[in-house]
Amino acid sequence: MNSRGRSNASKNYNVIPDNPQKHAAKDDLAKIECLHHLFAETTGNDPYLLRSLKDAIEATAAERGAGTLDISDFVDAALRLRDEPPDGDSACGILHIDLRTRGFDPLFVQGELVAGLKRIAGHGRALVIVTGLRRWVLEGRRNMTARQRKRYDDAIAYIDDLAARWNTPSTELNLIYL
Repeated sequence: MNSRGRSNASKNYNVIPDNPQKHAAKDDLAKIECLHHLFAETTGNDPYLLRSLKDAIEATAAERGAGTLDISDFVDAALRLRDEPPDGDSACGILHIDLRTRGFDPLFVQGELVAGLKRIAGHGRALVIVTGLRRWVLEGRRNMTARQRKRYDDAIAYIDDLAARWNTPSTELNLIYL
């Protein structure tokens, strides 16, 4: 037998070692980024306070039996924590669009975004958090193909364009894709 011959028998391209620590680090970074935008006025961009706030939200969820929160559930918990003040005066209006269950449907996204932007139109600053888009595009895979990258970029461009068209001129709008 010729040892120089190539064989694909021993190669299994579907087996990629999974590194849970790497995934946890990415989730932690996304959660801290979210908290940075939601609580910038409170924390003053102090990384220790942001980490403490993240740990407090996760500890509360664990005490209530929710276990580890994925990014969408974490965003919901952070938004509940940052509820509007009793007098209804808030410096920043926040909108969360969760695409985990529905996926990216342009009509659904348009309806959610337009209704949400109308709700927060009176604020000087607004923050739109979109979660689940990357998961929808990847369809269970770990890495994006060129076709999936185009699909992802097109979805982001659609949301950005829609937000720009429906945002009021007096509102400073920021979008975060987690």
